Amino acid sequence: MIRFRSWAVSHPGAVRDHNEDAFVDRPRSPVGGGGRRRRHNSGEVASAMIKQALERIPAGLSASEMIAEVRAAIADAHNALLAEAARRGRRS
Repeated sequence: MIRFRSWAVSHPGAVRDHNEDAFVDRPRSPVGGGGRRRRHNSGEVASAMIKQALERIPAGLSASEMIAEVRAAIADAHNALLAEAARRGRRS
């Protein structure tokens, strides 16, 4: 039996007064992730959108199915982030 362990450590860093990281922890599935945008405002928005996209991936997929789902989820999140950034304007 293959076992996966996951953990995450995060810190707001020296610039921000709040933490903008987000993580996905799926102990029964080898997919997880998080995101952080250090040089831009609203990093918590990007982290949350990526996290939500990864959380929607169903469990019980084969490795090739999982890779395809992760790629599609990240592409969808990327497009949604571009649209959100355009909506918010240059400073976001």
